[in-house]
Amino acid sequence: MSDQFSSPQVARVDGAHVIRPTKRDLPLAEQPSMPALRAMAGQLSDGSSEQLIRQADELGEYLRSQQLELDRRESTYNARAAAMENEMRVARLMYREREAGLRVREEEFERRMTAIQDRTAEFKSVEESIRRESDLVTQQCRSAAEQANEARHRWEQRLTQLDKSEQLLQAQMSDLNHERQRLEQERSQLVHERRNLQQQFDMTQRKTKAELDRKHIELSQRAKEIERRQAAARQLHMDVARMHREAMEMRLCTEELWGKLTEQVSPAELTKSLAEMRRKLAGQFQLANQSLAQQRQELKELIGKLAEHQNRVSKQRQEVQTWVARRNAEIEEQAARLVEREQQLENQKPDLQYLEKEIERQRHQYEQEIRRLKNLVSSS
Repeated sequence: MSDQFSSPQVARVDGAHVIRPTKRDLPLAEQPSMPALRAMAGQLSDGSSEQLIRQADELGEYLRSQQLELDRRESTYNARAAAMENEMRVARLMYREREAGLRVREEEFERRMTAIQDRTAEFKSVEESIRRESDLVTQQCRSAAEQANEARHRWEQRLTQLDKSEQLLQAQMSDLNHERQRLEQERSQLVHERRNLQQQFDMTQRKTKAELDRKHIELSQRAKEIERRQAAARQLHMDVARMHREAMEMRLCTEELWGKLTEQVSPAELTKSLAEMRRKLAGQFQLANQSLAQQRQELKELIGKLAEHQNRVSKQRQEVQTWVARRNAEIEEQAARLVEREQQLENQKPDLQYLEKEIERQRHQYEQEIRRLKNLVSSS
């Protein structure tokens, strides 16, 4: 592998550069001096010598100019040679660096090739595993699609049930609203009826109070009359007792007088006189007893009427109180039922609201699940 990436040997097309010798490198014999030239010119004729000298001077001048040009070219050549030598040195260094880099890259390439071969084997194993997993995923997708269809069918059934439950809930809410309106109407009716009953009760109570006051006045008057008659009866009783006492005294006097008269008057006249006195006393006693009995009878009748009137008033009062108590009890019972029904409605309201929110949440969840299953089925 290293032989493949090593630099090939290329033959040079141009010839090798030959370093020309400088003026310093030329031998001294090749550089003629002016005395030699003049000696050579002395050997010639005088006419030609001057021409030769002149030519020699021109030649010398030309040679000097050529020497200067050669020196300039030499310095340029030396500079170019030094630059080329530096470039060659840099090129050799770059070549060595590139060769070292190529070796490193060759080693890296070999290492990567080995890693690629290992990865290729791994890829083949992974590809086989992926193929098996793909088959398994295909089976799972097919099973998931079947399960998704079953789940979608179940969700649709659940949605149908939820729709029915929602309709039932709406019907119940409507019934509850109707019931609440009916209860509100009943409450208003009960309040109105209670107000009317209260007004009737107040009116009846005022009438009853006025009637009772009138009856009380009548009873007071009758009580005064009874007291007056009782006072008269007591006076009559006192009169009767006094008369009885007087009669006893009279009897004692009569017996005493009888004893004296029996001595002075005949018994027949005395008996006749006593009989007359007894008859008069009996008449007085009879009149007194009749008057007392009549007063007692009137007193009994008045007491009976008063008791009957009191019983009738008490009965009427009791009936009114019973009727008012019964109506109040009925109103209180209806109000209690109304309050209890309202409390039941208020207690059911959070449950109904929670049930409505739960149905909405389940509906949203089912819709999301159906969309997910549809996406899963479409992607599979």
